[in-house]
Amino acid sequence: MRKVMSRSEPDRFESVADLLILDSEGRCIYGRHLLADIAAGRGSRRVYKVIGIAAEVLVVYMAYEFREVSECREALKLLVAGSIDYDLLARISEKVKLTFDDLEQLRELHFRGKLYHNPI
Repeated sequence: MRKVMSRSEPDRFESVADLLILDSEGRCIYGRHLLADIAAGRGSRRVYKVIGIAAEVLVVYMAYEFREVSECREALKLLVAGSIDYDLLARISEKVKLTFDDLEQLRELHFRGKLYHNPI
């Protein structure tokens, strides 16, 4: 049974409109087209911004959850080879629309990765 959410809470399975994800160094890893719109003065709308997700986490998540998108699989192959193509991530963000649930999953994966690499 799906929980009915209050009007103030977003639907977890709704696509996040105007989403911008930046890694901890400020590089855009999702939503570069939105960033370009803002820079060009076409960004008068409200932006949902997430900061600090590792690009590696985004690539792995996208390759698993959106394996039918060839660019996601290509990004994973590049990651395994030791590189991240930010232009490819920009193309992916135009094809793949993330939901609020996807963002929660990304945050969880990022947090688990930090714990694994930096045990307390």
